[in-house]
Amino acid sequence: MEYSDIVIGGVRHGKPYILDCHGEGNWKPVVDKSQDWQLRSASENGTHTTLEVSRVFNTCDNDDLPINNDTTKFIWSIGTTDDLEHHQKRGSASVIILNPVSPPVNITESQVWEMNVKTKLPAMETTYWCTAHKSPPYTSKRHIIGFKVKLETAESRNHTHHLILHQCRASSEELIQLYESILRTPGGLCYEDENIYNMRRTCEHFIYGWAVGADPLYLPENVGVPLNEHGLPEYFLLEIHYDNPSKLPGISYETGIVAYTTTNLREHDAGVLR
Repeated sequence: MEYSDIVIGGVRHGKPYILDCHGEGNWKPVVDKSQDWQLRSASENGTHTTLEVSRVFNTCDNDDLPINNDTTKFIWSIGTTDDLEHHQKRGSASVIILNPVSPPVNITESQVWEMNVKTKLPAMETTYWCTAHKSPPYTSKRHIIGFKVKLETAESRNHTHHLILHQCRASSEELIQLYESILRTPGGLCYEDENIYNMRRTCEHFIYGWAVGADPLYLPENVGVPLNEHGLPEYFLLEIHYDNPSKLPGISYETGIVAYTTTNLREHDAGVLR
């Protein structure tokens, strides 16, 4: 737990307590000289202990880590007593603490378009895998009003690091033939496969990005990403960064993106400034 910023709390003999600590190694946490966490409320029953705590984003304390909108790795442990020991019930999660809560998309007015990718990871620490995708044959312009990444298995949550969705410019019959040929394949290494590399050069329009800890993205009620603007299918390149630090062999799973689309066009088309 070296370099960890730690808060410890509980209810002992009916009295709540909280400690602001930090980690210096794989041993008992060290109590900070400056106690910056504030206990707002506490309760305990036969099965649960609930603590509500708060702290300023940046305490200017060298023993504390600032709270910001970067992805933060949480580790946690729960014990049956108030003794500081090696708890058997513990885990971790990646969270964007200050990620704003998005309003849920109105599923009743949207249709789902899924971009699925099933890949067997090589026994490499890092893999960038690219796949081609084609929008459904909608005959009129639509708006994409939300995105969600498919992380339905433990493997997908453990090994999907980030992904980027690019829109391609099908400006010639030659490019369309290239895109269609890649659509018939499971994809390839983004920076080594020649066909994928040639496609990437023509797919520079950023549409959506996701990284570990991010929630689904739902656009404001008056904004949508244009899709099939001219009543014809469009082509996209999905770049996924797979993380396999232990270089485990034989990992295979499906991930991808769910896009929510609607024919109820919104006031503004979304765009990205570069």
